Amino acid sequence: MDSKSSFKPNIRLYEGRAGVMEVYNLTLDLSKEDEILIYGTKSVETNYQDFISEYLKNRVKKKIKVKAILPDTPENREVLNRDKDELRQTRFLPVNQFKQKTEVNIFGHSIAYIAHSEKEPFATVIENPTLAEEEKSRFNLLWQIAK
Repeated sequence: MDSKSSFKPNIRLYEGRAGVMEVYNLTLDLSKEDEILIYGTKSVETNYQDFISEYLKNRVKKKIKVKAILPDTPENREVLNRDKDELRQTRFLPVNQFKQKTEVNIFGHSIAYIAHSEKEPFATVIENPTLAEEEKSRFNLLWQIAK
């Protein structure tokens, strides 16, 4: 496989709720010119209610924007009411074609794969500019298709 990257990816595993929350906090290191691209699930709001409201306040305070693609369900559509206040743009893909069980966050030179649905949640973060650019390209393609 050809790679334009000059260094090996840095791969880290974060275990449990505390580990997943640590991964979310990594995204707060971005500058306000950067954005977080998310293939999401609503389970983050239900599984991390105590944490997520504080995280959102910090992200908004730092002016870090989000673009999110979610499965098109009535429950997920509820987030649209908060998009402006939470510096987020949300689009949807048909739930029968986009059955997202994990959350993917693409930010900076990193990709975070977050498994909320497991008995013990965990996240894997891959840091590599080439891989992050590939994921951003894929996200942007789906963003154009999503409604």
